[in-house]
Amino acid sequence: MSLEITAVGGFNEIGRQSTAIKIDEQVFIIDLGLHLDHYIRYNEDCAEDLQKKSVSGLRKAGAIPDWSSIRDWKKNVSGIILTHAHLDHIGAVPYLAHLFDCPIYGTPFTIALLKQILLDNNMDLPNELVSFRGSLDVGAVKVEFIRSTHSTLDTAMVALHTRHGIVVIDNDYKLDNNPTLGLPPDVARLKELQGKVICHIGECLYAPAPAKTPSEQVARQLLEEVLLETNTANRAVFVSAFSSNVARLYSIMHLGQAMGRKVVFLGRSMAKYLLAAQETGLIDIPESVLILKYGSEANSFFKKNKDLSGFLVVCTGHMGEPKAALSKLLDGQYPFKFKQDDIVVLSSKIIPVPHIIANRKDLLRRMHQRRLRVFDEVHVSGHASKEDIRFLLETLSPLHVIPNHGVSHMTHAFIDLAREMAIEPSNIHDLREGDRVTLIK
Repeated sequence: MSLEITAVGGFNEIGRQSTAIKIDEQVFIIDLGLHLDHYIRYNEDCAEDLQKKSVSGLRKAGAIPDWSSIRDWKKNVSGIILTHAHLDHIGAVPYLAHLFDCPIYGTPFTIALLKQILLDNNMDLPNELVSFRGSLDVGAVKVEFIRSTHSTLDTAMVALHTRHGIVVIDNDYKLDNNPTLGLPPDVARLKELQGKVICHIGECLYAPAPAKTPSEQVARQLLEEVLLETNTANRAVFVSAFSSNVARLYSIMHLGQAMGRKVVFLGRSMAKYLLAAQETGLIDIPESVLILKYGSEANSFFKKNKDLSGFLVVCTGHMGEPKAALSKLLDGQYPFKFKQDDIVVLSSKIIPVPHIIANRKDLLRRMHQRRLRVFDEVHVSGHASKEDIRFLLETLSPLHVIPNHGVSHMTHAFIDLAREMAIEPSNIHDLREGDRVTLIK
């Protein structure tokens, strides 16, 4: 009879999220993600594409979780549970999941996206892929997905119902009661768990921000102001955003149509996320919208269309990745040349790690050299700020809390808030990679 938690990855760092939870004789791994900064440095490719790489090379580069901390639990793993479809949470699945003889569980969009990644990269897994919403019994534990909102679709908080109490993991969320796509968080269900939660493992990325994170509706309004209220006549217009933020891409698509322009999505990762969303019935893409998945398709498009004033091109590369579409356009790798006053909208905020910061700075320098009109950070975050975290802690009233997904000053901000809310200091656990805490012996 025991309840133990091991920090596999993503603790006191941003990326490669993975937490292992041992409940009596069953173990659940929550997420297997990439450290995107380390992965980009190792791969020098688009941050939202995967390719076959050696596991040993990725591990040495710090790009994937080091599962050796749970080697003694390996035979007890009952399931790998995925909270949502971001690569810092699912990107290591193709490299590590086969080590565990268990199914992989996720919401329908998350599993559909994982299948797209595997198919696109000619990779395969022996694990059964199980998609569901609501709850599912796995051995003696009920696994429940509680609807949440984030900067990708079908995001869920995970509640593990055990005989010791409920463990809630919220690997990335925001409390957006007016999302542009999909349903709002299931706050009513969270309230039903109050007083039953033995441990809450919560993200702390924006814990230092004394605010409530704005709705995705705000990002749509910002994009409306830029795209519909700016004189774009006779100019090429490009928008770059996270491929995983399907709600944002969907808004951009509709705004492009409102501009009277034909919408073109450019890049492999754009195609993966959009097709997975369409496959699961979350969006409907009109036939008039072009999705150019491969470089050969992009080359043909730019050769055929020298004047882009009738198009809105949505592409990857806002973080300055050298092999992403926007960098290729700036470097002349496609048959297209930017003209002075062409417009580039960066509908994102970068992942705040050194290599990506440097890439973004260089991207901005190159665009300014070409005298492009750049609209930067037309964006709202998908992460909970301090007041969202406060609301969640008040709602769940957990006995124990563990901050994750953040470096030290973010972790400390979460801990300070937990103390302010009278959570017993001995029940606040500040873990590092490889640490293990026993809550019940």
